[in-house]
Amino acid sequence: MNTNVKCIEPNLAIFYRNYELKHYNLVWGGWQYTRDTPSYTTYITNMLLTKTSTGEFIPPTYPTTVELQTVVDSLDYDGEFFWSVQAINSTPSYPGWIIGKWQISEELYGLERTQFKSFPGFAKANCVTSEWYTFTILDGTDPSLDYITVHTDYDYIMDRIEPGTKVKVGPNSFGGVFWGTVQAVSSYSDHYKIQFAENLNGSYVDGSAAFVGVAIYVFDSGGTLSILNPVTLEVMESITGTPYTNVTGCAFTVVKNVPSINVGMRTPALFYVRDMAIYCKPVTDLDFTVSAQIMPAQFNKNANTFITVHELRIRNDHPEDITNHPQHYLLQKDYRDDRDVDTTPGSWTTYNYVLQKLEAESASMIVDVQPQFMTRSGIAECSCRILDTYNFPVSSVQIVWSHNCGSKAHFLDATTSGTDANGYVHNRLYIDQDLTFPAYVTATTNAI
Repeated sequence: MNTNVKCIEPNLAIFYRNYELKHYNLVWGGWQYTRDTPSYTTYITNMLLTKTSTGEFIPPTYPTTVELQTVVDSLDYDGEFFWSVQAINSTPSYPGWIIGKWQISEELYGLERTQFKSFPGFAKANCVTSEWYTFTILDGTDPSLDYITVHTDYDYIMDRIEPGTKVKVGPNSFGGVFWGTVQAVSSYSDHYKIQFAENLNGSYVDGSAAFVGVAIYVFDSGGTLSILNPVTLEVMESITGTPYTNVTGCAFTVVKNVPSINVGMRTPALFYVRDMAIYCKPVTDLDFTVSAQIMPAQFNKNANTFITVHELRIRNDHPEDITNHPQHYLLQKDYRDDRDVDTTPGSWTTYNYVLQKLEAESASMIVDVQPQFMTRSGIAECSCRILDTYNFPVSSVQIVWSHNCGSKAHFLDATTSGTDANGYVHNRLYIDQDLTFPAYVTATTNAI
């Protein structure tokens, strides 16, 4: 398993800003173990720990302004707010989970919980992720106006903004920031108009940054996906079913040109880990599921124990540039440099992430011969098609053709050739004379 950032507790948030990828771990109580010689331990409690990708602590470390009470099971960060889920109580007398909305407060020099909501019940919240977007404004605006304009390229974002949503504009050159409540979103031929319930508090020029969070997704141990309003924390939709059972990690990102999800379009997508696979759903059509990729199973020595994924995170810096293979971080319970260690998962004391790119790979082959039945000599048209993990065609895969007819037949085209842009390779089998036995055509490849 990779040596990288180690977490004390099973939550991990990541964010890329100012050319630096930061990792966050919200700790209720635990020991920070070092592997130096001699080793030492430090007790840490109720802290937001920040580390670099090399595992080094980054000051400052922010204490929470309220006691956590229980371990945080999952943590996400959208650049504005941290989102956490944890058990209501550490005893079964009052089961259920709490979602917390946190923000770093420079005035309090701590992590302030600005909102929270309890969801009593028998289920445990396993993971949380935030659906959020950044964009820029057109034309500029000032305090005499109650709206901003946005380019039509952001149609996939505008479709997700509802009345009552909070949109942040800024900061401007004076450090000013405006949080406006959306009243309406209007579409025009060359732009969108976002109208607020109040006028802006300052001037913001063309190209100023904007931010919006539109949904929070929580998977629980009861097989339910709860979609929350990030402003009120009320449940907007609740879905229960087999596809949501045993989900241990989830993440949101915008994907582009991912086969079976979209072709050339930006699509907001929800990824989640269930058993040994990562699945993907467009947030606008949660009935549509794509198995993104079967994960490489993480085992301990002798490959006899599967290591659970506790958190799934996806890098947010350039989602459009990670075409077909989003960069995933899989948090698992392991601190070792070498997996060939004869220990059990229960004996490991810290968590560690595995970095993985989910690239589309050749996954299936379809072979067709026409006509399928021939009573005398002639030509049989043969085709083979290679599809990837997303059922999308794969080009440049080498196919080798063969037959069982001996000297009574031969191929009219090359017996080894690569698939075209549509995933196809074609050949023609010429049968010289009538056969007294069935003829079989075989296509083979080393790509699958």
